[in-house]
Amino acid sequence: MNPVTAWRTDPRVPVHIEKNAQVNGGLTMVRLMRRAGITSDTMYIAGIASILASFASWAMSLKAEEHAGLDRADRWGIFIGEWAPTFFALGVALRMEEEYGEERPHEGAERMKQRAREAMPVS
Repeated sequence: MNPVTAWRTDPRVPVHIEKNAQVNGGLTMVRLMRRAGITSDTMYIAGIASILASFASWAMSLKAEEHAGLDRADRWGIFIGEWAPTFFALGVALRMEEEYGEERPHEGAERMKQRAREAMPVS
């Protein structure tokens, strides 16, 4: 059984979720995050917090583990610093979901064209 579509035959998945997934082209991670109340601003804040936490962990590791040297501090800083791009990417994906919602891609493109025409009228 395909693990991606296995949830469709899982009796534990509520019927309303399955019907909604069939109508809207599937439940994506971003759509589920948005429905859970996570916003793009939350992800942007998490990205900035990750950068700050990266610097803080580097400094704390440098002080607390003096015997380990600079290498271990660098590893801690890099490990936590790698989370930031993920949070920023999720923030962009959530911003797109907030902007276009569950409409089809061509509908979103038409709406963008209309907004561009309104912003820059051509005589």
